[in-house]
Amino acid sequence: MAVGAGHHAVYDAGGTVYSCGDNANDALGSGSGKSSLRPVRVIGLPSTPGVTTLTSSYGSAGALLADGPYWNWGLNNLGQLGLGSTATRVTTPKQIVPPSRRAE
Repeated sequence: MAVGAGHHAVYDAGGTVYSCGDNANDALGSGSGKSSLRPVRVIGLPSTPGVTTLTSSYGSAGALLADGPYWNWGLNNLGQLGLGSTATRVTTPKQIVPPSRRAE
């Protein structure tokens, strides 16, 4: 379980990620932009090999997969998601590629 400011995410034994709470910054990762009082599925994460770790902060959340890739979503107005842009909000998870793995 990971807890953020106004939202949180939980995952089940199969690695499926669900979020609920405030979605003003698209931190739920549901793609809808709507807040939810009940858990909604985070859309766009690979179904295998499953999530091992969740992160959460003010306005954003992330998931580390068992085979190594890290995905995150939510508030990105200062580029804090590491996507190489300052798109204000990212509504569904995007994979982050560390500099050492990028083709330069």
